[in-house]
This record gives sequence, C-alpha cells and structure tokens, in this order.
Amino acid sequence: MSEVSTATALAERVGPELTPAEERGELILAERVVEKIVTQAVAEVDQAVGASRGRLRVGRTRAAPRARVAARLDGDIVSVRVVMSVLWPASVPAVTQRVRERIARQLLELASLRLAEVEIDVADLPTGYGTARRRVR
Repeated sequence: MSEVSTATALAERVGPELTPAEERGELILAERVVEKIVTQAVAEVDQAVGASRGRLRVGRTRAAPRARVAARLDGDIVSVRVVMSVLWPASVPAVTQRVRERIARQLLELASLRLAEVEIDVADLPTGYGTARRRVR
C-alpha cells in the first residue's frame, strides 16, 4: 500500500478532515527531557562513560554508569554541559568530538533542536567501567 493511500485510509477512519499541524499548537520540551536525550547520546559513544564525583583521577578508578548533564533551552536552540569520563587510554579529543557529534545528531533527529554549544568536562580517565571487584584472599 502506498503512503498516499495509507494516509487517505487513516483520514477516512479518523474523520473527514484533520486539523493542519500548524493550527493544532506546539510541542514544548522540558529541559529534563533534553538532558535525558543527551545522557543517552553520551552513553552510546564508545569510550565515553559517566563521571564519578570528585577531582580528576587517572588509572585504577572505575567509571560511573552515566554522564552528568545540564541543558538550557531557548526556543529550538539548546546549550549543553556534560561531565563525563573517557576510558584510559582512549584519545580525549577524539572521544569528546564523537560525543559532540552524537549529541547534535540525536537532538536534531529526536527533538528537532539545534545545538548552540556543548561544554564537556572530562572528570576522570578510568581504566575500567562499573564497580570495583573485591579480591578474596
């Protein structure tokens, strides 16, 4: 079935005439929704992980599961601040660039938002992910 005939069939079932989208109102996203989209986008980038609280550490630390994110909306333009970690020994500039690209793409595709800026703070360079294992002696 073609798209035109599918749309026609739907219109006949719903009613003879649908109100045009421009006249139905607008969708307003909360900043919290945008923050969730950004958090998921960061999680989808290899070598990018969450940040534990505290000062920069390198080496035998474990990463938190999710990045910390704050978003500020102004109409359809968003500014984002991300606190995350990059798994050691990955390239910090390469990983943060992939994170920026993923965030911009996800915001545009999922919410039709344009990205003004992304501020990324790398809090840790952990060697592992998840909770530390205890050694039994």
